[in-house]
Amino acid sequence: AGKSTAIANFLNPGKADEKPKPSVALEYTFGRRTNAAGDRKDLCQIWELGGGDKLKELVPIVLTPEREKHFAAVVTVDLSRPEEAFDHAEQWTAALRAVSSKVPIVIFGAKYDRFQDQDGLKRKALCQALRYIACERKAGLVFLSRTDKNSQAYARAILSYYAFHTEKKRSCYVDPNKPLIIAPGRDRMEKIGLPTGMTPETPPKRIIEAWKQVLNDYFPRSRRSRQGEEEAKDLEASNSADEELEEAPLLLQPEPLIDAQRRRKDAELEQYRAQVARRARHEGSLLAHS
Repeated sequence: AGKSTAIANFLNPGKADEKPKPSVALEYTFGRRTNAAGDRKDLCQIWELGGGDKLKELVPIVLTPEREKHFAAVVTVDLSRPEEAFDHAEQWTAALRAVSSKVPIVIFGAKYDRFQDQDGLKRKALCQALRYIACERKAGLVFLSRTDKNSQAYARAILSYYAFHTEKKRSCYVDPNKPLIIAPGRDRMEKIGLPTGMTPETPPKRIIEAWKQVLNDYFPRSRRSRQGEEEAKDLEASNSADEELEEAPLLLQPEPLIDAQRRRKDAELEQYRAQVARRARHEGSLLAHS
């Protein structure tokens, strides 16, 4: 969705255009910066979670009560897949807010350059929906484009503020014809608007569902898996041809292999969780002896 690119843009802007490596379930890196007094270097630790619903289970491992005071979270959604962007923003911010009501959150909308040519009404609808979820979850919202240096610079600035306590940015650009740049706390519900039939007194859960329906009308869910559906049709056609040649096709044979792959993936996830827990304990031990 653009997480690795955003991190590269923050840590090493000069190399941000290089193609990032595919993300695994959980990755760790860090950055250092000389403080304002010039007498030491501050450390910023960065945990990157891969996509996928199951990986939301790792949020409480990374966002611990001990780290909460100095923690900030970035949720990255892929604007080139607009039919998924709102759902991902809503689900991941919900996972974060379930762990902490105070931690700062910023939503990055990556690949804006592949979204900006959408029909104006469609673009406005997704912008409004993402503004709503950002406002409701007390988060910032920044659209990123490889061709827009202002959005890239603002993303670096807001990350630098949370990582190294540099100057706080309070921008609020909400024109849907340009990349949105909204600092946390700067937007207002009354400026966003609501789906038809919703009022400010409507429970947020119902408003979120209404936004999902609006976006589903503009960006049908079937679009997301069009290529996969075509591949499935090809596979089905292939299977049908095989059935004509074989009186008793062995349709159930692949299932043990699928089950084994699922068990292996579950085991890998558990290993990641154990590794993160051990690393967190190790860090705590180092801090205790420093």
